[in-house]
Amino acid sequence: MVMRMTLFAVVLLAAGSPAPAQSASELLQKGIYTQETLGDLDGAIKIYKQVLAQAKGARIYAAQAQYRLARCYLAKGQSAEAVEAFKELIRDYPEQKELLAKAREHLPGEFKLLAEPWLNGETLQFTAKLPAGMKIGTVIWSADLVQLQGREAWRLQSRHYGMGSNALLRAFADRDAFRPSSSIIKHSQLGDIQVDYEPGQVKIKSMGKDSVRKVELEGVVYDNEQAMYLIRRLPLSVGYKSSFQVFSPLGSGTTKVALEVTGKEMVQVPAGRFECFKTEFALPVGKTLQTFWYSTDPRRYLVKFEAGEAIAELVAIRQSSPHTSMNYRDDKFGFSLSVPGGWFFDEDEADDKPRVAVHLLDPEAAAVNVFWIDKIGDGQVPPESEVRAACEKKVTERLKELGGYRPRPESWTSRSLGGAPAVGYVADYAEGKRPMVEYLTMVQSGSLRATLIMRAPREQFDGFRETFERIIESLRLK
Repeated sequence: MVMRMTLFAVVLLAAGSPAPAQSASELLQKGIYTQETLGDLDGAIKIYKQVLAQAKGARIYAAQAQYRLARCYLAKGQSAEAVEAFKELIRDYPEQKELLAKAREHLPGEFKLLAEPWLNGETLQFTAKLPAGMKIGTVIWSADLVQLQGREAWRLQSRHYGMGSNALLRAFADRDAFRPSSSIIKHSQLGDIQVDYEPGQVKIKSMGKDSVRKVELEGVVYDNEQAMYLIRRLPLSVGYKSSFQVFSPLGSGTTKVALEVTGKEMVQVPAGRFECFKTEFALPVGKTLQTFWYSTDPRRYLVKFEAGEAIAELVAIRQSSPHTSMNYRDDKFGFSLSVPGGWFFDEDEADDKPRVAVHLLDPEAAAVNVFWIDKIGDGQVPPESEVRAACEKKVTERLKELGGYRPRPESWTSRSLGGAPAVGYVADYAEGKRPMVEYLTMVQSGSLRATLIMRAPREQFDGFRETFERIIESLRLK
């Protein structure tokens, strides 16, 4: 009985005795482990507050705890608490220069954003050329408001077509704070990439792969696709200087961009004549310098830009809608065509023969679509057999151009489009290892012959064909 009482007393004494106090250094390490290894942000916050409460003489540990406390708030989405914690770090630990520099990156400074100057549905189309005048591609920027997780967000995107590439870049940004939430890249050569922005980091995933790459972010970072729109929200004026960070999954990650408005210039482009702010951008990678011209009017249109050897000029300003079709008409050649809302036209004229070629850019960069018009014949409507013969000749050419080209025998069709005979077929082929499908239709009326082509990955072809059929049905030739 005595032994039991003694043992019981020992247990009570042990329970009632205070544990040896952990040092500020030990507590800080425990907090870091709780934050980074366990992912327990609330637990880490409690520990960092303990460090701050007892590390009166250990300022280096207290400053680290203050900084990490702010980062925990940031990761939890508590922006106001994070800003206040960063401010306390700057106020209470002025000697910690390195931490202060990191903290200031998270604080709103002189980088003020004005209200967006663009309208919902705005579309800007550019033609890119080399200095000698050769066209190398088309870029189309568009902005429209969407609902994202119960909040209004801007869907900012650009379509790029030319020099063998077909690409779509799209970013979603909160309307109020203009912070990015996600972005996607669809590229005919580089594949598809999904990007998700989270507090303090970004996750990058290539479609078709299980691995996810994570990159830590310091301070306020914008998606690369936001940059053109971001600059339009700055208080541009001659002599204005600023800088911001952008993240590019296809580039070198996060890049700090410094800009300066060096003057005003009158700029003449196909879309018209504009007074512009000449804005120069310095990129740290190779000290690259790019020049952009933004209109001085309230809309702040991007009018022209020079990057490397490319010179791009504004061709057209439109208000687009996913529910409103777009019409294309060429009175010189005598034809018209309609595409659904969200599609765009990109015209090329061949110099070596009487021909016009028009690329049809779908909103998802899912296919390559083109039609061209040739002036031929004597103006008489030909028999269907003549159109069929021309179509079969095209097959012979395709056999030499596309790997494994095989028309599907049962796919040949004959019909009338606007009173003109039309013949078409579907063929399989391959781009490298990827199975592809081509849908070709030829129409002839009078002295004009139209060839319409749609190429898409085999797995996407059936879903895309219905839309392309509607485009074909809209074609009218003189």
